[in-house]
Amino acid sequence: KHPVVQKAIQILALAAAETRDREIQKVLLAGTTVQYVNNRSSRATLVAGDTMSSAEVRELTADLRDGGARPTSEADCFWGVLNPLVEADITADTTFVNAASYSNIMALKNFEVGRWQGIRWVRSNFLHKFTGYASSTYSTATVDSGGSINANTTVYIVVTGVNTDTGFEERLYQESSRTTASDGENDHSINVTVPSTTGYTYNVYAGTASGTTYQSTTGLAASAVYALTTVPTSGTTNPAIPATGITAHIVWVFGQEAFADIELSGMTLQTYVTPKESSDSDPLQQRRKVGWKQAHKSVICNNAFFTRLECVSAY
Repeated sequence: KHPVVQKAIQILALAAAETRDREIQKVLLAGTTVQYVNNRSSRATLVAGDTMSSAEVRELTADLRDGGARPTSEADCFWGVLNPLVEADITADTTFVNAASYSNIMALKNFEVGRWQGIRWVRSNFLHKFTGYASSTYSTATVDSGGSINANTTVYIVVTGVNTDTGFEERLYQESSRTTASDGENDHSINVTVPSTTGYTYNVYAGTASGTTYQSTTGLAASAVYALTTVPTSGTTNPAIPATGITAHIVWVFGQEAFADIELSGMTLQTYVTPKESSDSDPLQQRRKVGWKQAHKSVICNNAFFTRLECVSAY
């Protein structure tokens, strides 16, 4: 193959792997076994300093063992996945440093966790993280016509930003509310101006109860103005929002049979390269196209066999 075509295939191979990885993670976010560091009660209550530690890892391992999760075949350990920032936190933990200094100095030299507290850790920079932003970074304004929202209705609104490079919904803006005019009319709408930060597309969620908002639209460009004409009452809800200025990092730990990723019959990963031929649109054979497609479905097999840990990082 031509070097350019070969490079395109390599890039698409990475894109295929990351796309599948991302979709698996989206399914796993529905898992019910969650550990927030320092015994926090939710993502919203995480604060600066709530970093990963050896004590948190011990709790993870103990809870999985108590729940009947079976370790993998490698050194009787569970599998853990964490991002480089969280890895930096755990490798600075005093207990880890002291142990590695005596028995596993290569872990310190390589700046990696490796096996620790019954878990075989691997690093990935392709994991969810959620950052809270103040709602003042976008604005809403009531419009007295063009919609079907009743008068004197309080509408709660959440905007989220999706990273265009990864497809992760990671910028989460605090909930705000607007109340339509008390004019007896039932044709109100609300204009939502999304943030101006580029590199993201924006989703809008709305509802009539605080803390329960449903997806109304997706894929808005930066600075777009969206006319919310009706308030959804069901559907996809927004991710839980950390406090403003806090980034919640997601760490995964798995035992055997925690989840399955099923390839649908006849729809394994398939790649395509257009032939090197001249055509009416390309008589000089200057263009070729490369693509891929795949169909699969991820499912959670047992919530007790894996844990999602959420923490803040010092880095």
